[in-house]
Amino acid sequence: MNEYLALGHMREISQKRDDETPNCYIPYHMVINEKSTTTKCRVVFNASYKTKNGKSLNDVLMTGPKLQTEIFNHLIKFRSYRVAFAADIEKMYRQILISDEDCKYQRIVWRATPSDSLKSFELQTITYGTSCTPFLSSRTLQQLYQDEEQNFPLAAKIARENIYIDDLLSGADTEVEAKSIIIEIQNLLKSGGFILRKWSSSHPKVLQDLDTSLLASKPIHSLGDEESKQRVLGLIWNLKTDSIQVKVVHEEIVKTKRQLLSVIAQIFDPLGLFSPSVITLKIMLQELWKSKAFWDDPIPSSILENWNKFTKESKYLNSISIPRFMGIDQNSDIILHGFCDAFSKAYAAVVYLKSKQEIHLVSAKTRVAPIKQLTIPRLELCGALLLAELISVIQKALRTKPAECFLWTDSTIVLSWLMKPPLKKHFRKK
Repeated sequence: MNEYLALGHMREISQKRDDETPNCYIPYHMVINEKSTTTKCRVVFNASYKTKNGKSLNDVLMTGPKLQTEIFNHLIKFRSYRVAFAADIEKMYRQILISDEDCKYQRIVWRATPSDSLKSFELQTITYGTSCTPFLSSRTLQQLYQDEEQNFPLAAKIARENIYIDDLLSGADTEVEAKSIIIEIQNLLKSGGFILRKWSSSHPKVLQDLDTSLLASKPIHSLGDEESKQRVLGLIWNLKTDSIQVKVVHEEIVKTKRQLLSVIAQIFDPLGLFSPSVITLKIMLQELWKSKAFWDDPIPSSILENWNKFTKESKYLNSISIPRFMGIDQNSDIILHGFCDAFSKAYAAVVYLKSKQEIHLVSAKTRVAPIKQLTIPRLELCGALLLAELISVIQKALRTKPAECFLWTDSTIVLSWLMKPPLKKHFRKK
């Protein structure tokens, strides 16, 4: 909180101004993240807390449209660069001032020590915890790209396409090109008061000109196995092997429905690279809901047995590495192959990319079958739809347009349905 004051991110207000109406006070608390390499203690503001009139600040704020692209698209694009790098914007929200007349809706009470008297302060920047924060921050960055596009044309284009909230995931086909992009995008954001930090790359040469204080870690050659693993949009990026991994092992004892849901929710696999294992958890969750157990009820023995079996075997998932780079060159011909299948409990789709005799797993999606039972052909058709939607998103996210796409299903009934004209009417005889 002293840092907020020192940097001008909040200001003390007089008693006279404190009596102004209307205004709003926001409760807050701290969270500790020991794994953070920069800020282990963070302040969390609760703008959803109800005030005396029964409404919260978030209830009356307009959230604005969603401006950022989906994480899935960013990760697909990230895997298409031969030389990749990542960084994030330091204190992004706190670099953006709000109008002076709106500061009265972001008031807090604080004192440095328990013996001090309570004082009122106004937060002067975008506050994490208010519902409009994602829109305001993204819109501010978009305006910066537009204002500085003439000075930094390449960086403006890359920033638009490769920054998600405050995370930059980008790359290039060569190290020389990557170094040039890093310099230009730094200057672009610096012109708006934003600093890119925590730089990391599987190609250390592209970062050798940066100040060491801006790097996420020590040089790769001096990193241990665990130190070489960086978090990028929720995924684990192993810098030494330039591969993607996932961590699903959890040592916490699970006994109730609430605990099980909490643990499973922590497994993050947006690209579906570990879908064959994750789908078993989805099926397990459906069985748990069907059991109609309350939140703090013991987990039914059959489900608990499956969960314990999964946790014992999940350690092997940590040793699996998926190559980050999919072997795509700007001028190479690539072919996409997609497969779909279904059985009574679930259906799935998976897409592979073929380039220069190399084959890479791109992404997969799974869905649990509805509780209301469907026939296998119907589920196979759901799988075909899931595959069509998945490959459509992948085609748009890839930097290189595929030369051909092939979609495969082993269901002859689904193939017959797909061959029929969509507007064909069926009449039933009386």
